[in-house]
Amino acid sequence: MFAPSYIPNAHQLIYVTRGNGRIQVSSGDGRTVFDEEVREGSSIVIPQFFPSVKIAGNEGLEYIDLLTSHR
Repeated sequence: MFAPSYIPNAHQLIYVTRGNGRIQVSSGDGRTVFDEEVREGSSIVIPQFFPSVKIAGNEGLEYIDLLTSHR
């Protein structure tokens, strides 16, 4: 399990490269806006300020996390 976190100055694009797991995303007021199983080939965009948690499944969970930048 990757500890709950958020990025205050960038959006995230997550692409799962191997394995499976679950990604949960909440809005700033605590409402769950995404709670789904992901597997190899899945992608998700997480807006800035939205807390998220990534939980590995039986096969582990490997992903690439791309961040936007104002630079």
